[in-house]
Amino acid sequence: MTELRSLVLAGILMLAACAPRGVFTPAPVDRGGAEEETIFVGTTRQVDDDGFGFGFGRAETLSFLRYDISIPENREPGELSWPPQTRKPDPDRDFLTATELVFRSPEAFRSALAAERRRTRQTSAVVYVHGFNVNMAEGVYRFAQMHYDLDVPAIAVTYSWPSRGSALGYLHDRDSALFARSGLEDLLEELVASGIREIAVVAHSMGASLTMETLRQMALTRNSRVLNRIG
Repeated sequence: MTELRSLVLAGILMLAACAPRGVFTPAPVDRGGAEEETIFVGTTRQVDDDGFGFGFGRAETLSFLRYDISIPENREPGELSWPPQTRKPDPDRDFLTATELVFRSPEAFRSALAAERRRTRQTSAVVYVHGFNVNMAEGVYRFAQMHYDLDVPAIAVTYSWPSRGSALGYLHDRDSALFARSGLEDLLEELVASGIREIAVVAHSMGASLTMETLRQMALTRNSRVLNRIG
């Protein structure tokens, strides 16, 4: 667990102060030498009105997803590149989405986590909680970059709370971080139910406040089943 803590804490240093705006861009079938990083997601974002993607509205119940992110070969460690609108996505240079899967139920999510645990022979998970002014794609792609570059020996999970994804959205994000406490606790519960034995939480910016409030909430309710797994 000490090694795991050191790796994920080192990842904080790789976060850019101002991340570029990002969207989930599908990867082409032929991805050349690009590798993939699997990210499991729990989110309290509402589905957009058009039915595609998750925006900044607040949902009372968690949604569960899995993304396989295509990692480009031609970049420096710590670099996160988005395809510009002026050219086609290039898997040799850009982070792209190879697979997106929305789970129909918490039970399906737990089953997928258990299958990933057996496949990778990992009993630990790292949960990344993004900060202020981050949309869903940016949070998932940044964590994929960190997890891949650091070669973290744990299953990758991110909690995507409903940040507005705007530099002018501080009040919305502050209220969303308070709203999102129970969602993070529910996600941690699902990890434990899937058989995860150790959980390391990496929280950035406003996500750190959200995480501390969630831990306080669990301590007040004496949720030792989850708290005992957290490092």
